[in-house]
Amino acid sequence: MKTFRSLALSCSVAVLLAGCGTSPEASFTEAGKAFAAHRYSQARAGLVNVLQQQPDNVAALDMAARVNLARPDGIGAIAMLDRLERLGKLPRDAAELYGEAELVEGRFDAALRRVEGANSAEAWRIRAMALIGKGDIDGARNAFAT
Repeated sequence: MKTFRSLALSCSVAVLLAGCGTSPEASFTEAGKAFAAHRYSQARAGLVNVLQQQPDNVAALDMAARVNLARPDGIGAIAMLDRLERLGKLPRDAAELYGEAELVEGRFDAALRRVEGANSAEAWRIRAMALIGKGDIDGARNAFAT
Protein backbone atom coordinates (compact mmCIF):
# COMPACT_ATOMS: atom_id res chain seq x y z
CA MET A 1 0.00 0.00 0.00
CA LYS A 2 2.84 2.38 0.85
CA THR A 3 4.42 1.74 -2.58
CA PHE A 4 1.09 2.50 -4.25
CA ARG A 5 0.81 5.83 -2.38
CA SER A 6 4.36 6.78 -3.35
CA LEU A 7 3.62 5.94 -6.97
CA ALA A 8 0.36 7.89 -6.88
CA LEU A 9 2.10 10.91 -5.34
CA SER A 10 4.87 10.78 -7.95
CA CYS A 11 2.33 10.63 -10.76
CA SER A 12 0.38 13.54 -9.28
CA VAL A 13 3.51 15.66 -9.10
CA ALA A 14 4.39 14.77 -12.68
CA VAL A 15 0.95 15.83 -13.87
CA LEU A 16 1.22 19.15 -12.00
CA LEU A 17 4.68 19.80 -13.43
CA ALA A 18 3.41 19.10 -16.91
CA GLY A 19 1.13 22.10 -16.48
CA CYS A 20 -2.08 20.53 -17.72
CA GLY A 21 -4.43 23.32 -18.71
CA THR A 22 -1.80 26.03 -18.27
CA SER A 23 -1.55 28.48 -21.12
CA PRO A 24 1.75 28.66 -22.99
CA GLU A 25 2.07 32.31 -22.02
CA ALA A 26 1.68 31.56 -18.30
CA SER A 27 4.06 28.61 -18.54
CA PHE A 28 6.64 30.78 -20.32
CA THR A 29 6.36 33.51 -17.68
CA GLU A 30 6.80 30.99 -14.88
CA ALA A 31 9.71 29.35 -16.70
CA GLY A 32 11.39 32.74 -17.02
CA LYS A 33 10.99 33.38 -13.30
CA ALA A 34 12.35 29.93 -12.46
CA PHE A 35 15.30 30.42 -14.81
CA ALA A 36 16.13 33.78 -13.23
CA ALA A 37 16.02 32.12 -9.80
CA HIS A 38 18.32 29.30 -11.00
CA ARG A 39 15.57 26.68 -10.62
CA TYR A 40 16.45 25.01 -13.90
CA SER A 41 14.38 21.84 -13.55
CA GLN A 42 11.27 23.92 -12.89
CA ALA A 43 12.10 26.19 -15.83
CA ARG A 44 12.56 23.17 -18.08
CA ALA A 45 9.17 21.75 -17.04
CA GLY A 46 7.45 25.01 -17.95
CA LEU A 47 9.24 25.20 -21.28
CA VAL A 48 8.28 21.61 -22.11
CA ASN A 49 4.65 22.68 -21.64
CA VAL A 50 5.10 25.69 -23.91
CA LEU A 51 6.87 23.72 -26.64
CA GLN A 52 4.30 20.92 -26.57
CA GLN A 53 1.65 23.50 -27.43
CA GLN A 54 3.82 25.81 -29.57
CA PRO A 55 6.74 23.80 -31.02
CA ASP A 56 8.08 26.77 -33.00
CA ASN A 57 7.98 29.29 -30.14
CA VAL A 58 11.31 31.05 -30.72
CA ALA A 59 11.55 32.62 -27.26
CA ALA A 60 10.85 29.29 -25.56
CA LEU A 61 13.39 27.47 -27.74
CA ASP A 62 16.00 30.12 -26.96
CA MET A 63 15.34 29.91 -23.22
CA ALA A 64 15.33 26.09 -23.39
CA ALA A 65 18.80 26.14 -24.95
CA ARG A 66 20.04 28.37 -22.12
CA VAL A 67 18.32 26.27 -19.44
CA ASN A 68 19.92 23.15 -20.88
CA LEU A 69 23.34 24.79 -20.73
CA ALA A 70 22.77 25.75 -17.11
CA ARG A 71 21.74 22.20 -16.13
CA PRO A 72 24.36 21.29 -17.89
CA ASP A 73 22.99 19.38 -20.88
CA GLY A 74 24.97 20.20 -24.00
CA ILE A 75 23.08 17.73 -26.19
CA GLY A 76 19.74 19.29 -25.19
CA ALA A 77 21.09 22.78 -25.82
CA ILE A 78 22.32 21.81 -29.27
CA ALA A 79 18.93 20.27 -30.08
CA MET A 80 17.15 23.53 -29.20
CA LEU A 81 19.68 25.61 -31.16
CA ASP A 82 19.28 23.31 -34.16
CA ARG A 83 15.51 23.84 -34.04
CA LEU A 84 16.08 27.61 -33.97
CA GLU A 85 18.45 27.28 -36.92
CA ARG A 86 15.84 25.38 -38.93
CA LEU A 87 13.43 28.25 -38.21
CA GLY A 88 16.05 30.78 -39.30
CA LYS A 89 15.92 32.37 -35.83
CA LEU A 90 19.29 31.71 -34.19
CA PRO A 91 20.15 34.25 -31.48
CA ARG A 92 23.08 36.62 -31.97
CA ASP A 93 25.17 34.64 -29.50
CA ALA A 94 24.49 31.28 -31.20
CA ALA A 95 28.18 30.60 -31.86
CA GLU A 96 28.94 31.03 -28.17
CA LEU A 97 25.94 28.93 -27.11
CA TYR A 98 26.93 26.15 -29.49
CA GLY A 99 30.54 26.41 -28.31
CA GLU A 100 29.53 26.19 -24.66
CA ALA A 101 27.35 23.16 -25.42
CA GLU A 102 30.29 21.43 -27.09
CA LEU A 103 32.45 22.23 -24.04
CA VAL A 104 29.85 20.72 -21.73
CA GLU A 105 30.01 17.53 -23.78
CA GLY A 106 33.82 17.50 -23.72
CA ARG A 107 34.12 18.02 -27.48
CA PHE A 108 36.91 20.55 -27.45
CA ASP A 109 37.71 20.59 -31.17
CA ALA A 110 34.03 21.09 -31.96
CA ALA A 111 33.86 23.94 -29.41
CA LEU A 112 36.78 25.64 -31.14
CA ARG A 113 35.10 25.25 -34.54
CA ARG A 114 31.82 26.67 -33.23
CA VAL A 115 33.42 29.94 -32.08
CA GLU A 116 35.78 30.28 -35.03
CA GLY A 117 35.61 33.89 -36.19
CA ALA A 118 33.71 35.11 -33.11
CA ASN A 119 35.45 37.90 -31.18
CA SER A 120 33.32 38.27 -28.07
CA ALA A 121 34.83 37.84 -24.62
CA GLU A 122 32.65 34.74 -24.23
CA ALA A 123 34.05 33.23 -27.44
CA TRP A 124 37.59 33.76 -26.17
CA ARG A 125 36.66 32.17 -22.84
CA ILE A 126 35.26 29.15 -24.70
CA ARG A 127 38.45 28.93 -26.76
CA ALA A 128 40.56 29.06 -23.62
CA MET A 129 38.51 26.37 -21.88
CA ALA A 130 38.63 24.14 -24.97
CA LEU A 131 42.39 24.57 -25.18
CA ILE A 132 42.73 23.65 -21.52
CA GLY A 133 40.66 20.56 -22.27
CA LYS A 134 43.08 19.71 -25.06
CA GLY A 135 46.08 20.26 -22.77
CA ASP A 136 47.29 23.42 -24.55
CA ILE A 137 47.91 25.61 -21.51
CA ASP A 138 49.97 28.22 -23.40
CA GLY A 139 47.24 28.55 -26.03
CA ALA A 140 44.64 28.87 -23.28
CA ARG A 141 46.69 31.56 -21.57
CA ASN A 142 46.81 33.52 -24.82
CA ALA A 143 43.08 33.10 -25.39
CA PHE A 144 42.31 34.33 -21.87
CA ALA A 145 44.62 37.29 -22.40
CA THR A 146 42.81 38.20 -25.61
